Amino acid sequence: MLTSAADPVTSGPGGSAGSAVRSSSSSSAPARGRVPGGPQRSPHQLADLESLPEDVRKVLEALRPAHISEVAAAVAGGDMSMQYEMDSGFAAAFASVLTCALVLGRGSPRPAAQLWEFDWRAAGAELEPAEDFVAALLRVAARLARGGKLEDAVGKALWREMNRLPELWSGAPGAAAPCDCDRLPGLERLRRCIRAIAVLAAPR
Repeated sequence: MLTSAADPVTSGPGGSAGSAVRSSSSSSAPARGRVPGGPQRSPHQLADLESLPEDVRKVLEALRPAHISEVAAAVAGGDMSMQYEMDSGFAAAFASVLTCALVLGRGSPRPAAQLWEFDWRAAGAELEPAEDFVAALLRVAARLARGGKLEDAVGKALWREMNRLPELWSGAPGAAAPCDCDRLPGLERLRRCIRAIAVLAAPR
């Protein structure tokens, strides 16, 4: 069961409230709506971040639209760039991360990320606009942290894909994957965010 940061993935949807993180203020605090070194955020997005458990908040806060754009650009040319990776762990991890990200970010079930039938171009296109996709993931995380749940079909699709590659999805929310996802920094950032959201979604 994915009921703690270090457990493997579970087999069913659900959710529970996480501990809220209280932001501190100081005389040198940035203007409202700004995160140091990060994108401009609306008051609602800042409230969403503050609702997350600290370990999850740090992971989500580190995800930038530029990371999403990097991932989308890597597959923008369609399948050709990935054909050379068809037998590699990197390609399998890439497809799995994309699938889980779209399940959560778009709130709709997806088929298993089998390389021989995976549509790279379509998956990459669904990540755009990058700013909206980052905001969508944050909304899902905040809803789960406040006690919400994934829709049944969405949760089942997420757990099915994560259980298909447990070595990719196990470990703490901010831990590096035992694969070479960091060959593409944006991909590894996205993987960590999806893992962190999955922890919030797991039944307690």
